[in-house]
Amino acid sequence: MKQQLTYAVVVVVTVLLYIPGVLFAGPIVSIERISVDLFPEITIKGVIHKPEGIQISTIGRENFAIVEDNTHINDFTVNSLDTDTYIALCIDASKSISKKNFLRLKKIAINIIKRSKGNYTFIVYKFNDEVVTLAPFSKDMTNYIEIIESLQQHGKRTKLYNCLFAATEELARQKGEKSIILLTDGKDEGSFMFPDDVVNNAREHTIPIFTIVPERCSKAAAVSRLSKITKGKLFVATAGVEEAVINVLQSRMLHTIPFEITFKTNKHDDAIHPIEVQFKHKGIQDNDTGYAKYSFQKNTYTIHTDLPFVVLAG
Repeated sequence: MKQQLTYAVVVVVTVLLYIPGVLFAGPIVSIERISVDLFPEITIKGVIHKPEGIQISTIGRENFAIVEDNTHINDFTVNSLDTDTYIALCIDASKSISKKNFLRLKKIAINIIKRSKGNYTFIVYKFNDEVVTLAPFSKDMTNYIEIIESLQQHGKRTKLYNCLFAATEELARQKGEKSIILLTDGKDEGSFMFPDDVVNNAREHTIPIFTIVPERCSKAAAVSRLSKITKGKLFVATAGVEEAVINVLQSRMLHTIPFEITFKTNKHDDAIHPIEVQFKHKGIQDNDTGYAKYSFQKNTYTIHTDLPFVVLAG
């Protein structure tokens, strides 16, 4: 009897794992706005929220279906919109890190900026006895590179967690994708913020922390935990690490994909109409419904019956 019960449980689990078209928890597609400004052309703006662990790099017309008043719309266009991406570079400039490793981390930071090719908006911090914003948000790569090249080590403390918390606070104010690149030996000394403060803030605002540490770093465990919990990653400062970081940024940071859908309606009744957007990508699917009132200004004219009688002299 015991063997039969165990077998039954295994069968049920196996069946559940292979059900096609599984719906993931939470909305994947969200309608943010429906515009009728160019009536009869209807414009739908929304976002695709990437489910955790699912790779969705691009979307197209084949991923969507549009339903207006329970009727499928065959003629519509889909455009994938650009997403602003903000990155905070946090550089350890304390004397707890060796001169050799400091220069190596500076070079990596510069190479990451160069390889980003202007696709990201950076803000640069240094931390030692204090946390200093070296450059505000900008895409000016030349300015960042000059600032990082001139950066020197000083101070007796390493306020790592203070810097990370300040970076999460600033990133939280931005609309778009966000992440932190931390370059450090992992040592913290003098911070009044705690690791949990950083983790809670980063997770609340979906900010992964990608950490780069020198080779044979003895303090890597603490920052490795930060990266893992915030869905970032730990890297070691070996050859080619810059390319690896850029590749991960491209694949992991894109949590949402904005889209715009347009179609022309044949409804002219000044009524409220439901519009459903259906999304499907491989084994996932979801839908969302918005409502729009098709108001339009009717043509008006006036019939004049009292026109003057004009006699033309011949």
